[in-house]
Amino acid sequence: SKRTPRHPRQDTMRRMGVIVIGLFCAVAARSLHHQSAVVGELDVGVCPPGYSYINGTDACFKLYTLAKAFPEAETTCKQDGGHLASIHSVEEKHGLNDLIGTDLPLIGIKCTTTTSCTWTDGTPYDYQNFIYGQPTLEYGSCAHLFEDDDWFYSWNCATPIGTFLCRLPVVVPPTTTRIPPTTPTTRPTTTTHSSTTTLPSTTPLLITTPRPATTVASNCPNISAYEGTHLTSPGWPVGYPRNANCWFYLTCAPGKRLLFEFEVIDTKRDKDYVSIRDGPYQNSTEFARVSGKTRENTLGYLATSNHMTLQFISDSDEGGQGWTANVDSQ
Repeated sequence: SKRTPRHPRQDTMRRMGVIVIGLFCAVAARSLHHQSAVVGELDVGVCPPGYSYINGTDACFKLYTLAKAFPEAETTCKQDGGHLASIHSVEEKHGLNDLIGTDLPLIGIKCTTTTSCTWTDGTPYDYQNFIYGQPTLEYGSCAHLFEDDDWFYSWNCATPIGTFLCRLPVVVPPTTTRIPPTTPTTRPTTTTHSSTTTLPSTTPLLITTPRPATTVASNCPNISAYEGTHLTSPGWPVGYPRNANCWFYLTCAPGKRLLFEFEVIDTKRDKDYVSIRDGPYQNSTEFARVSGKTRENTLGYLATSNHMTLQFISDSDEGGQGWTANVDSQ
């Protein structure tokens, strides 16, 4: 049944006993908070419109002021490319205080027992901060936040609540190299495959079997690329480094589907490959691993959202020239 969340500091006698100290601490804490946590609208290359970056989280957050139950709220966040918010430290919670204000937003935690809870985004449940005596499944297996304290409060998943908090990763990770958009001089005919497409066996770009990750190359930074970008593997056309483990974070405008189109591929078949993932996360669903050689046509991959993540892997032996591609949208 629905209950009215209660703040643990609502005990009148205790508040009277600490009022002077509390006022002093509140001023000091607010000062420290503004030094350590930054909430702001950043450019669209970092956070999508309507989302705010919280310093130290490498994530974008949006407070929706819509009354939705847990399943519907999670669906809304997923449509943005994220999930209901996960929180992994008291510092992250403090950074969210200005964004949350006096609201009681639903977050992405769900408990099956009083000792077993998970986040909807699949990240570790490493910050367990329910108020004393909770989670209590009779109140509900979901949870919300409460104003500017640090606790989680149990909530009925089927009961709408007035606000909910979404989280999605920044498009530009902390140590990325941003590539300016360019216009390719020629655009060959495209053969497009979606995440549900099975490549024909005659395709010269092969989907390989998984193998263990290799050592990260020092000359292989994380790359963020946007719609309209002409993208190449590191070292193109001389050749890509050995033991490469390169990440590419691709995005286009919200409401569109990201289209990634290869122009040229020259890698060792079944050894050095591009892993294509449908979403903004490194652990997003992988729907292709591409390797081999082709100059005959362009092979396109269409994401289900405006985000795609690529991983380029090479082994310890000398490879080929690499690959070139275009980032586009539909």
